[in-house]
Amino acid sequence: MKFGKVFGKLSWLLLGIGILAIAGVSLYIVYQDQTDEQDSLNLSLLAAEATLPTLVSETSNLENELAQLEDDLAQALDELDEVERKFPDSIESSDYGDLLFNLAQNLGLEVTSFTSSVPSGITQDGIRYEATSFTVVVEGKVDAILQYLTKIQVESEFWTATIEVVNIDIALPAAGEETSANISLRILSYRGI
Repeated sequence: MKFGKVFGKLSWLLLGIGILAIAGVSLYIVYQDQTDEQDSLNLSLLAAEATLPTLVSETSNLENELAQLEDDLAQALDELDEVERKFPDSIESSDYGDLLFNLAQNLGLEVTSFTSSVPSGITQDGIRYEATSFTVVVEGKVDAILQYLTKIQVESEFWTATIEVVNIDIALPAAGEETSANISLRILSYRGI
């Protein structure tokens, strides 16, 4: 009977040691998994901490770039408004005719012919304009005709004008003789984008 008691106690002891061993191994496996996960999280945290200053710097740079682009856009819009104000709202051929006649008269030229077209819509570089073509024939001295052409190019009233063709009839006039010039020009008025 003593043997049964000893075996019973030994069995219980071995069973207890076995349970403790299984529990210990299980705890070690759980601990190892937790350690591996913690190491992985630490590596991810280190990577995030390493990229954080770069991201903060990039964010700051992008915010500065956005502010600069907004300033550039505002400036471009202001410039567009300024250019739009320079374009006439409409082209009144009689007004431009008066300007061309007065300019010729001030330079001692005589306008012998004046025609204008009906305004037509055109698009250049995605911008819509109304265009009116004019043909003016003037007679006078060559230097006055050249001054006339120069004034058309520089006068603010003709800021949107383009001289397309000039034919000057120069048959080597004698001193004091006059010649004629046939001038074709086009004036634009802004209509929008």
